[in-house]
Formats: sequence, C-alpha cells, structure tokens
Amino acid sequence: YKDIWKVRAEIEFVVISLKLLNNLEESEIGVKWKEEFSQTLNLREDVTWQPDIDQLYLDEPFDADDVLFSIKMYQEVSSVGTFFKWIDQIEKVDNSTVQINIDGNSTQPGLQPYVPALSDLTKLMLPEHYLNVDVVDGIPDTSHENWRDYGENCLGTGMYFLKSYSEGVESTFNSNLDWWGSIPLGDLHIAKYIVRFRDDLNVKMLEFESGKLDIFKDYRTYMTDFDGVTFQKQTRDEYDVTYFGYNLQSDYCPALIDQTLTEDETMTKGLAVRKAIAHMID
Repeated sequence: YKDIWKVRAEIEFVVISLKLLNNLEESEIGVKWKEEFSQTLNLREDVTWQPDIDQLYLDEPFDADDVLFSIKMYQEVSSVGTFFKWIDQIEKVDNSTVQINIDGNSTQPGLQPYVPALSDLTKLMLPEHYLNVDVVDGIPDTSHENWRDYGENCLGTGMYFLKSYSEGVESTFNSNLDWWGSIPLGDLHIAKYIVRFRDDLNVKMLEFESGKLDIFKDYRTYMTDFDGVTFQKQTRDEYDVTYFGYNLQSDYCPALIDQTLTEDETMTKGLAVRKAIAHMID
C-alpha cells in the first residue's frame, strides 16, 4: 500500500498494555496482582525506542524510567486532564519492574481500590531519555527543543516509525526493522505507509478511482449499521464525565445554526434541531 488516506493499523506509540508487559504465569496480561491495592508491572526487556529525528539517541531501551517519567508528566504537567490520581505511590524496583500502590479515593480513610487501574495504564508512554531535559524542581522544561521536535517528529517503539510529516498534506511511516514484535505476514508486511489528509469525500473518491489512494473510508456509511437495531438500555457507574456539545462556529451542518424562527416563533430552527438531537440521545 503506497498511498493511503487513513490507516487503522499498529502505527501506534508505546503504551503500557498487554504488549509491553511480560507474560507471566500468574496472569495472561502480564501484570502480577499482589492484592487489590497493589500492582507489579513487569516490563518487556527486548523493547527499544526508535531513534530521534536527529539520530542522536540510538538503541535506547524502554524501561522503568520511562514509565515513572510518563506517569509524573500526566500527574503534574498535563494540561488536558487529570490522570493517575489513584496512584498513591510508585516505585522503580529495577529497570524492568515497577511497583504501584493504589488508593482510589484519597478522601476516604485507608486505601481504597480502583477498579479500572489496569485499563488506565494504557496511556501514551513518553521517552524519558529524550524529554527529561533542563529539569528544575523535578519538572523538565517543556519548551525545550526536544519537546518541540517530539511534537512534530514523535518517536515510539511500534511496528512503524514516523519518517516525515507535512502538515495538512501527508505523513510517511516506514517499517521499524528493530521492532520487538513479530511480523504477522512474514515478508508480506507493508514496508511503508503514506497517510494523506483529505477532507472532501469527492476528492477521496476521485483519487481512489485514479489509483492515487489504495484505501479510504467514508465513515458516514457506518451509520446504516444501526438502522433497525433494537437497543437495550443499561446503566452503570463510570469514573469519568462525557460532555456533548455543538460547534456553532462551524458551517459543516447548517441546520444546527439556522437562525430562522420556527413556525410558532418560539425559537430558532437551529435550536429546535439541537434540542431534538439532545432529546433523542438523552
């Protein structure tokens, strides 16, 4: 596949999930559970980070320092949300072992369990060797050029690495020959992906028909999968809040922002549409 609009494959960066943890006899998912208030993460020892864009950091191992650094960045630096507040204490046992103590609710006496602890750990891991620079009071300088380079030329441990990026045009991913996993189809694996950014469905169709695109997806077609489906309402407690809002600055859906009054003149047609949608999905 030479030219491709959208790839849903393993062009992913390193996450602590099933893949970067050693498989243990105690657990198929590679995490040894001592009790409900503790996790021991046993990291794979055969994982290396991809080189940075300047080729200054080569063959750097993924290890416990990356895990501790990443969690600290989520806890103390991230501006997109609050993460890992349930971690009471984290300790590096050795280069491939991390010990985590859990307290799911620090406002309650004693340690409290946190059910989605393992799934919460499936977050993007950061390369400590590359980003832990110009540290003041334990916090790195996120305005450092390494952070800027990482934002545009990210690096991970996955099956592919980012070769080049042109904003709004395309990104090129090459096969990572040092990938720690196995190639599913042997020599038949794809050596290079070119992800092209195309917003207009008609343009995508024309480029696909002319051979400039190998794969593209019209996500609107998936809505037909829900036609005639009988839904059963179920409820459960969640550990997050989901917000649904309308972008009234965009003209992508004119019906949402229509300022024409309804027949009874009690509201605009745009407001009526928004209220109808909200009522339908409430």
